[in-house]
Amino acid sequence: MTYSEIRTFFRDYIEGSHPIPLKEYLEKASFSYDEATGKVTHDSNPDSKQIALRKAWINQ
Repeated sequence: MTYSEIRTFFRDYIEGSHPIPLKEYLEKASFSYDEATGKVTHDSNPDSKQIALRKAWINQ
């Protein structure tokens, strides 16, 4: 891996037993995640950084 952050992510969430912080990561792309229901909704007015993440992550 080229970035230490990627290695840390794999160590903690893939190899380890930490749950992936979906709520935190989805909020970065202007999505809301309800942990109780598992429902994901999107903000209809994302900023430019959030739009860039959406395009990179899901080509939206």
